[in-house]
Amino acid sequence: MSLSINTNASAMVAVQTLNATQTALSNAENTISTGLKVSSAADNAAAYGIAQQMQGNVSGQSAVNDGLSFAAQTVSSTSTAVNQIISVLNSVQNAVTTLGNNQGSPAALDQIGTQITGLLQQIDTIARNATFNGVNLISGSTSDGLGITSNNLSYITGLQGDQTTITGFNAAIASYMGG
Repeated sequence: MSLSINTNASAMVAVQTLNATQTALSNAENTISTGLKVSSAADNAAAYGIAQQMQGNVSGQSAVNDGLSFAAQTVSSTSTAVNQIISVLNSVQNAVTTLGNNQGSPAALDQIGTQITGLLQQIDTIARNATFNGVNLISGSTSDGLGITSNNLSYITGLQGDQTTITGFNAAIASYMGG
């Protein structure tokens, strides 16, 4: 008895269809796993080259967006600090106005000088702490790291432009030069 293998034309078509389906499934799985329609140069060299260039452009754009976001957050931090400093400067203005009205009383002048010193220290603290990721746009590069570089507070005391200067943060009115 001899052995014979009968081939069925329909079975051969089914096997070919199954192989084609397996290949298509493998390609679809590759596309899904990489997220790319053209995942290698073997798929389509021209499309792959264009895709690589576009991915480079997207990465560059992402880096620019990150930089702009960092800059926006730094400016926002600085803006918030500047608004706080303006508020404190309004308090300094009120204290200086009070100082001009109390020229005769050394105790009152000393108390106002202490208040002004506290306000200036508060400005220094705000300026030093206005930092985002190590960047501070307010604080100057002084030896003490403070944004205020002057030890004198000068203000106008009269309509004629008379000026008074307090030396040091709290001159304790001892160096108050009258107005």
